Amino acid sequence: MLLFTTWWLPLALIGVFLYSLSSLFEKHTVDALFEDNHSWVITICLAAFLSTAVLVYSIEGFQPIKISVAVLAMLGGIVLIPSYYAYIAALKRTTPDIIAAIWQVNLFYALIIGYTLFGEVLKTTEIMGIIIILIAAIFVSKETADKKTIGNKATPFKKEPFYIVFCIVQIAIIFDISSSAIIDQLVGHNSVLQIMFWGNFGLFLVAIFLLCSQNRRNAFKHTLKIRGKEVVLFIL
Repeated sequence: MLLFTTWWLPLALIGVFLYSLSSLFEKHTVDALFEDNHSWVITICLAAFLSTAVLVYSIEGFQPIKISVAVLAMLGGIVLIPSYYAYIAALKRTTPDIIAAIWQVNLFYALIIGYTLFGEVLKTTEIMGIIIILIAAIFVSKETADKKTIGNKATPFKKEPFYIVFCIVQIAIIFDISSSAIIDQLVGHNSVLQIMFWGNFGLFLVAIFLLCSQNRRNAFKHTLKIRGKEVVLFIL
């Protein structure tokens, strides 16, 4: 208990740092590494499936699971795909810090889902806290989008109107929460690792479907050929 009390703050800070680093690297990959959006999604899907397969095999092996559960888990994975494409579209229009600020709006969706599906009732102070966070997130992201500061010089940064970026991020959030809702319902009665495997198997099927197109397949091969090391680093 003392160890947890002592180390939780450094671990939390490390987690925030790694998340921020990952977001910045994703911005770089979208802008400079992959030739098109499909190659980015294919890489994410294949990496998620292969890493999960190795993890499951190493820890508990592949176990029998109901077909209906496997199908729902795959559906949960497939629902993530529109979120990926929306996230890429947002990254091409703004910076990760703005997206991270807008992403706090997911608290609003979580509140609606919790109330309508699970009957959760929040206290007035909790509702007010969420409203304050939402207003602050929208205000900060709007101000940041209107004017980015580089060094001591303020320069305009308006590649797209803010409302377009905001709406794109909302699409990403909605599909991300929908996927999480499906997976969460399955985890309560099944092995977490098995559900992860089948969820990412859904992503694998999407990657195979995208690779059926010759143009997408050629673009993906070309990216691997000229930027193979960078792609491996991106996966890691």
